[in-house]
Amino acid sequence: PLEAAEWLGEVSSPAAALDHLAALVESSLVQFERGAGDAARYTILTVIGEFGLEQLAAHGETDQARQRHAEWCRGLAEAGEPGSDRPAGDARLRMLQREHANLQAALRWFADQGDGRSLLQMTGALWQFWREYAHFREGRRWLELALDTAPEGAPEYRLRALTGAGALAWYSADVALAYARIEQTLPLARAVGNREDEAFAQINLGSLASELAYHDRAATHLAAGLALARAASLPAPTVLALHNLGNQAWLDGNAAESLRCLEEALILARAHEITWLVPNILLGLGFATTDLGDHARAAAYLREGLELGHSRGNPGDVIEALE
Repeated sequence: PLEAAEWLGEVSSPAAALDHLAALVESSLVQFERGAGDAARYTILTVIGEFGLEQLAAHGETDQARQRHAEWCRGLAEAGEPGSDRPAGDARLRMLQREHANLQAALRWFADQGDGRSLLQMTGALWQFWREYAHFREGRRWLELALDTAPEGAPEYRLRALTGAGALAWYSADVALAYARIEQTLPLARAVGNREDEAFAQINLGSLASELAYHDRAATHLAAGLALARAASLPAPTVLALHNLGNQAWLDGNAAESLRCLEEALILARAHEITWLVPNILLGLGFATTDLGDHARAAAYLREGLELGHSRGNPGDVIEALE
């Protein structure tokens, strides 16, 4: 993007950066790209990039350039974080997918420098992106490295990274590790004073406890999470709690209670534009209405969930809806 060229080139203004890029495009050294509805991007051929790296090395400027590039990527990752609750957040996730190679290069640089603080900041901001596009293995590797490299990191950054590590372990079916990671987030959320993260921790612990067959513990955590979310008027954890309670009721064979929870979750999710969870809620509604014998309604829910998952580019949502 233009702003990246401005940052990395340390030019005086966006106009100056644009002038430099225009000259490079005219000389066919840089290529200009514009996707449908996307911001302009500039790319270079591999051979030109390799030549540029050789020139940086020859002038002793490689480390400086890589550091500035990594810092720009860290800022990009953190901008608008967590940012997945609204359509603007969806656009942010798509942008991160376009910049995936840049983000990977930045993480490698911070790791090579032993910069645990930057790793912790950046990975904690990226875990929702990794979840959305099913980069589970990659995300887990970076999050665990960050947590190991910065064991005494700032609580707010460590909280985000632990949350991400737990979530991606869960999505990878490593439930025991997921529970251990999420369990560590609860005291951190309380220490930081973040009621929303505390509610999320309780809700996630409830669902993980259920998967580990700790049924009483699951009920306690889910009830505590929902109570926290409602008391503080926090829509995202309220929706997640209702969604998880609906799923738990369905697993317990109570389709009517599942339907009640999930219908409330869907209303709130749409009212507050909590878009990332809507496909999962629709999937749950499809299960519940199937069990209640309303197959036409179930098919409508599942089809809508499939279409939303496809439009968001989330392979997990698409697979589950198809199944």
